[in-house]
Amino acid sequence: MDPLPLGRCNHKNSLGTSLGQCNRWAILVCLHCNQGVCLEHHKIHQHEIQIRADKLNNRINDLRQILHRLTYEQMIDNSQEKLNRWVVKCKNEIDLKHAYMSKQLSNTIKQVNIDEFCSLQINNINHYIEQPLVDLLQTSNNIEIKQVESLEQQLEQIQNMVSFIQITDDGELKLNQSISLNNNYSSLLLFSKHSLNNCPGAMAGSSLSHNYLLIFQMKPYFSLVFIENNKLISRTPIDSFVYDICWSESTQIFLIATEQYIYEFKPLNNCLLQSHKNSQSTQILWSLACYLTDIYIVYKPDMILCQYDFKKSYEKKTQWNKSDIMCEKGDQIIGCIRINEQKQILALSIKQIDNQWRVDLFSINNIQRLHHGSSFNILNENNSWRCMMTPLLNNENQWLIQNYESILLDENSQVVNRIDHNGYNVTLINRDKIAFLDHNGIQIYQR
Repeated sequence: MDPLPLGRCNHKNSLGTSLGQCNRWAILVCLHCNQGVCLEHHKIHQHEIQIRADKLNNRINDLRQILHRLTYEQMIDNSQEKLNRWVVKCKNEIDLKHAYMSKQLSNTIKQVNIDEFCSLQINNINHYIEQPLVDLLQTSNNIEIKQVESLEQQLEQIQNMVSFIQITDDGELKLNQSISLNNNYSSLLLFSKHSLNNCPGAMAGSSLSHNYLLIFQMKPYFSLVFIENNKLISRTPIDSFVYDICWSESTQIFLIATEQYIYEFKPLNNCLLQSHKNSQSTQILWSLACYLTDIYIVYKPDMILCQYDFKKSYEKKTQWNKSDIMCEKGDQIIGCIRINEQKQILALSIKQIDNQWRVDLFSINNIQRLHHGSSFNILNENNSWRCMMTPLLNNENQWLIQNYESILLDENSQVVNRIDHNGYNVTLINRDKIAFLDHNGIQIYQR
């Protein structure tokens, strides 16, 4: 039987297109390309292999000769030449980076209101360090070391703020967070105001979506005031005093804590429902926060923290006692609980034995303490059982405390600045608005 033909010759022109392909029949399999070629192109392919083999042989002989003559001096000279080329390349890159960062630094510094910043820090020194120290020296013969340490800590925080710019190891400029607060929060643009009297403090906004805001008002009757897109939509009566309100992003409802019941308020139809009776008969529903379909409730006076699934008829999942979540001897109360759902961080404001406050941050997964906050005092001791806060959901993962002044905390719950801003509660609305509640009502700022 005749062997099967190899087909047409597979040799192509230098362009590699089928238009320049040989039309002769292939008679041999080329060892160069492992394809069938005609006799003429078989010779060409063999010649290409021979040329390549000759070049390889020359390279081998050149390398052998180099190795026979190689000395330490040659190795050092060759390596030094490569090092010098590398240095020149790096210097060029550094010069370009330096020029870019110098321009960025100049632009960044020009954005800082230096007079306002210095005035603010001097005011902080006078009010929170110098005057308390004078009072201690004049009125007490037995000054406790913890009191001095607290003032030292606050002084160090202000000293750190004076370092305006930080440069990271990878060459990025970071503006001190305290200056960021000056630029972004002390000069917020007032978006709207709503005059509301007799609002004791409970308030929450839809932090991630919509433009919802819900506030508890005591007079002329107990009611929930609902504001949407800067318009007062409804005023819904409620039977009991409201201790706290939170927003559930997953279910798009507000949850309201009274002494013995949790209510649900649905913005879509302005409907208020009584959804859960307090199972802790000797405790008050003090503060609450949501994560997905779980609700976390702090009970007063025992400061118990419980986790429930409110999609399963408030089935109780876990309970933590005071000793589990309040780590310092003499910790008195929890003023507020809030959750950063994006970062899965739970925050508790805690009043200490020295009547100062701090905010501790926990992992939402197992309520493991991540950061023990730095201490701070508040201006108005009349509201000594509350210390309200909100996550700012910004790139720095900051928290904003509001209790007759604004206190900014970094992602490690350390105080980075304080700004005189009246009010006793604060909440975020749709990421870009911050609502402050004071005795005159609501002020909403655009950031």
